[in-house]
Amino acid sequence: AIYYTFRTGPVHVFVTDSRYAKDRRAQVIFGDTQLAWLLEAMAASDAPLKLLVSSTQLLYRQHSESFPIDAPGERSALLAAFGVDGPSKITGRVLVVSGDVHYSELSRAPSSGTPQILELTSSGIRTGETDDPLAEWVPGARVWVAQADAYAVVTVEIEGWDGATVVGTVTLEARDQRGELLLDGDRPCRTIWDLATGRIEK
Repeated sequence: AIYYTFRTGPVHVFVTDSRYAKDRRAQVIFGDTQLAWLLEAMAASDAPLKLLVSSTQLLYRQHSESFPIDAPGERSALLAAFGVDGPSKITGRVLVVSGDVHYSELSRAPSSGTPQILELTSSGIRTGETDDPLAEWVPGARVWVAQADAYAVVTVEIEGWDGATVVGTVTLEARDQRGELLLDGDRPCRTIWDLATGRIEK
């Protein structure tokens, strides 16, 4: 398996391998070794923003090629560490960047209140999926979604960080081949996440 981490100032990136150890019968994607490494490395980091890169959607998708279906135990371990249902073992904000489903989507967990996690999904090429790929699996969890040939843009702006308190935002966008924002109905696929408060500007 090939997985690694790198850091640029207050942003710590964790790149995972969701193919090498994957075993649907055993219901694992990362496998014990990589999962333990990831949880330990993220818990040890004091970065106010942590980016978890995975080709497989983590939060909600109820089809194959997702953690809820293929590795529910690993998903539960990650969400528990991120503090979705209790005390967090990991400080700062967590942004999951995923793909593999041929649409662009921004989801949040939990689905109400201040999100502990955002998941930005971007697959560059749209396909002719017919099994309702844009279903909202958990009411209120989706911020926006669109299906088109597209790419995602993540813009991090840190105005201040003293090792404990951060002032800054993360802007999350989905754009088409012309560089224009995708639309979810009339709503632009663009969200600003305040790193200090955790609030999202829709």
